Amino acid sequence: PPSNNGSTHQVIDMDELEDSHNDEASSSSSSSSSSTPNVVVKVLSSADELQAVARLRAQAYYAEDRSRFADSFKKQFAAQEAASLRQRTSASNGRPQLSACLVALQPGTVKVLGCIDIRLPQTSTGMRAAGVPEDDAAGCYLLNVVVAEDWRGQGIGKALMRAAMSQAVHVWGALRLYTHVEADNEVASALYRSCGFRAHSSEEKYASALSLGRLVLLMASAEDAPAVQDTLFKQQQ
Repeated sequence: PPSNNGSTHQVIDMDELEDSHNDEASSSSSSSSSSTPNVVVKVLSSADELQAVARLRAQAYYAEDRSRFADSFKKQFAAQEAASLRQRTSASNGRPQLSACLVALQPGTVKVLGCIDIRLPQTSTGMRAAGVPEDDAAGCYLLNVVVAEDWRGQGIGKALMRAAMSQAVHVWGALRLYTHVEADNEVASALYRSCGFRAHSSEEKYASALSLGRLVLLMASAEDAPAVQDTLFKQQQ
């Protein structure tokens, strides 16, 4: 299986992105509260949550694999991701915490419905976040958005994105936020635009990337991040 350590790969809830694309074309008079998912977003904090996140990501990465080795690949990937995520999200032996992981929980339960990673800015860790331009010490990177299959299409992915943007700016001091999108994925691009992201490259570079089906770097500013109280994030008790 492919290495998931430090990957910039995005796992996106496509059903949800299509909903976002449709919402963008709908009347602006629609109430935003009517589409608010019934979840709580928090910082990953337990071994059970970590294992659930690793399993979610393994299922997403191998969703199209119908080979007889699929289950073995998923187990191997989940074990690797659990170990890598534990290391990335904690400080030890003088090494700083490099990432934060947010999880979306079903209210009143410990069931993990989705997750997202934040690579923390260099100004916080002393190390440049992979995926962020080399000259931007205050930039962070968002990746690994995953929503459980049975819970897709309810806005959970967007809720995770908004909470991650808010935490990155208001907790970790990021001034800019980055992520990648496939150049020809209009639906995913619509979701990112709705969160304030725009192409970091010039139109000419974007057109070139589009023709080759490459990834395009997107950026949002700190001003695009919602206030913590305007997201579904809940401080741990």
